[in-house]
Parts: sequence; structure tokens; C-alpha cells
Amino acid sequence: MQLRQEHCPRCGKKAEISIESLTASVHEDAAIRRGERIEGSLKWMLLVMVLGCALVFSINFTWDKPLVYDGSFNQAIPLTGAVALDVPSIALPYIDPRPSPPIPPIIPTAFGQRVGDIRKRLMDSNKADRMPTGAPKVVSASIAEGLKYLRDSQDALGAWPVNIHPRDWDQMKTKEYAWGDVGVTALGLLCFLGEGESWLGADGKPELKVGKNNKTVMYNAVKFLLSKQDAATGRISDVESANVAIMYNHGMATMALCEAAGLTGDPFLREPAQKALDFIVKSQATKGGWNYKGIVDGDSYVSLSSWSVQALLAGREAGFNVPKETLDKALKMYQEAMQPTGRVLQLLGAPDDKIDRISLCGVSLTMRILLGEDPRSPELRKLVAQINTAGPIMTKPHWGKNWRPNLGQNDDMARASYDPYRMLFATHGLYYYGGKDWDDWHDSMKKAVTEMQSESGCWRPSDPWTGMGGTNYATALSIMTLQVYYRNR
Repeated sequence: MQLRQEHCPRCGKKAEISIESLTASVHEDAAIRRGERIEGSLKWMLLVMVLGCALVFSINFTWDKPLVYDGSFNQAIPLTGAVALDVPSIALPYIDPRPSPPIPPIIPTAFGQRVGDIRKRLMDSNKADRMPTGAPKVVSASIAEGLKYLRDSQDALGAWPVNIHPRDWDQMKTKEYAWGDVGVTALGLLCFLGEGESWLGADGKPELKVGKNNKTVMYNAVKFLLSKQDAATGRISDVESANVAIMYNHGMATMALCEAAGLTGDPFLREPAQKALDFIVKSQATKGGWNYKGIVDGDSYVSLSSWSVQALLAGREAGFNVPKETLDKALKMYQEAMQPTGRVLQLLGAPDDKIDRISLCGVSLTMRILLGEDPRSPELRKLVAQINTAGPIMTKPHWGKNWRPNLGQNDDMARASYDPYRMLFATHGLYYYGGKDWDDWHDSMKKAVTEMQSESGCWRPSDPWTGMGGTNYATALSIMTLQVYYRNR
């Protein structure tokens, strides 16, 4: 559509303008003006922002003063005279600015559940001192009496020898097992360590007093064990013979040294304890366990291996180098040693000898849980069932306090069924397993162990095994049984 016609003033021609062209021109002009307005607004906004930032920076610079005055932006103050600066020469020796002597470094410790409020809470929550009817004393009192006996019976060398007290009694077979002095001494030391005891004072140095006390007893026991360590191999055993189970001695002694190093923080024990652990690692048999002589291509014995495993676990908690693969192989060995029925072989790979060894089930249950197996495992349920087949341990009052050998009323054959070794591992295994099985075992265990304690505070040999290990051996096993609530967590 034509809007209008006009004549060009220069050429005289008519100019025709369409409404479409006019509309487009109007739109273009409007867009140009709109863009100019937006551009102007942005410029003002940018200017405002710059001014605002400058204002904020100025306020912050003026009012936000540093906490420590550094003298910046201030004129120097003129001084009259020279000022001597007390600046030491770098050529002079360095002087430690800390107190003299310096503050000792913090040494991390382990086994903290054995001391203070944590231990008390563990005892209270597990009703440790709530004794069943007929029990002669509470657990804590029984432990204290046992420790007093060990304190008084330690010899001049710091050892607890393999013998039966008093010495005029029948020594049974202890003379054949005198090579076990190292192992029994380690067990005695473990009883004091189980109570969170240490021979170090607040300054980190040995705090020794005149006479028999826990500190001197422990200090002398540690010295005895260290005197039996071979500096080259790290093995702790004072004898070597084809008929001697050196790995029993070494495993128990290593466990004691590792607990002592972790609990006390004594740096002197770090090197000998690590050497002892290295010997255990190097002596592990190809099947995952350990044997009497520590032969790598030899057999794996379930019961004996438990002391090497406990030593490795104590070393791990105390911060020593313990290879994970060593512990994994040990766990596999314990798993393979169990038969489908739940019975446990003494010797891995050997035919089932059909001997009823409930103690092996307790050993296996304890080791497998400590090595990380889930307590809810159906396989562990089989081990618990085997332990329960023997029922709770029943004792008689005259088997402990007033017992003397070879008296008509003693019922010695029945008394010989009480096995402190079995009691130790069954108690610890069921404690870690928990539930109704632990509840059913707990009271009968407390009554039996405290009832078997003699009037002198010791536990006299009862079964054939403690007849070989002696009174100190039976006493140490019994104390460690009663320490179940806080010995290992």
C-alpha cells in the first residue's frame, strides 16, 4: 500500500514510501534508543558498584585492625642515643628455650581399658562382683589375693619357677618342665599388667622401693625375661632341645613384653619387643600356625599357636609392626582346624583322635573372635555348642581353701576334672561371644574359680597339666580368667 508520493528537491523525481518501510524504520529507531538507555543504566550501575566496593574497603581498612600490632603505616619514633639489640650470633650454639630438663614427650599408651573409670565401668556393667550364692569372695578380692601370692613367691632372679608350693609337697612332674620358667614368669607378669600396673613413676623413670611391691616385682620380671632373649634372633627362651617347647616360652614372653611396652610407654622395651615379634612372624608355619620348635615347614598346633597369636595382637595394639597377612593366615588355620561337628583338632591336618578336648574349642573360639571373625558366624555357634556340652564347672569348697593332697575326703579324681587352662579360654571366648551363653557361664565360672583359691591366695594344681606347670602356673591362669572383663577389649 502506498502511503504518499513526494518530489525529490534535487532530481525532481517522485519518491514513493510504503507503509512497510515506514514501520520498519520506526522499529529500528526504537531499538536504537532502547539500547542506548540500557547501556547508560549499566554504566551507572558499574560506577555505583565501584564506589560501593571502595567504601567497604575503606571502612574495613579503617576499623578491622589486626589482633597483634605490627607497627605498619606508622612513622618512626626518633630515639636519643644508641640502642643495643640482644640478638645472638648464629655462630653460637643453640640453647633449647624449654625448661631444663625439657618437658618429656607424650608417649602413646595402649590397653587403657585396664585403668581408671573405664575399668570400673566394665566391671560394674558386667556385674563382675555380683557373686552367686555360695561363692566365697568377690572377683576383685580374689584377684588381689592372687597378686599378693605372686608378689611374695617371686624368686631373687625375678622369675616364677615351675614348682609346687610348698616345696615339701609332691612335685608331681614339675621337675621335668623346669624349662618352662620363662613362660610361667611371663604369665605372672601378665597378671600385674592386666591390672594396669607399671614400674614407672610420673617422671617416666623406674620407681622402685625397698621390699616387695608391685613395681619392683614387675621390674624384676621384665629384667628376667630380657636376660633370656637372644640378641641376634630375638627368641626368648633359655634352653633349646628337641624335647622342649620353646614357642610356648617365646609366645608368652613376647605377649608380656608387648603389653608392658604398650601399657607403660617405656621406650627401652620397643626394640626387644619388636625383635621378639619378628621371630614369631618368621617362625610361622606354612599352614598358618606354630609348632614347638618354630619350624616353618613343620606342623601347626592349635593350642600352642594361641600364645603367638595373642603376642601379635598385643604388639599390634601397642603400635608395633605386625604384618596383617600373618594374622590372616593364623585365622585361616583356626578355621581349618574345626571339624564339621564343631570339634577342634589339636594338630592341623591330622586325623581326629576322638579325645574330648573342650579346651581346644575355647582356644579356637577366643582366637577366631580376636582375629576378627564375626561372633554371629554359624561356625562359632558350633564351637559354643561344644563348650556347652560340658556344662558349667562344678566345684566343692574343700577343693580350694583347705585342700591338701592325698587326704581321704578330698575326692582327688573329681577335683582333677577342674582345668584352669580350659577355664581361661572358655571364659574369654564366651565373654567375647556374649548373649545368653555368656550369662549361663558367668556365675558358675565366678563361683568355681574363687572357690578353687587356697587360703594362701594361690590356686594349687588340680589337673595333670597344672601338675606339670606348678602352682605359679595355675595361679596366673586363674587370675587372668578373672580379669576377663578388662584384659582384652
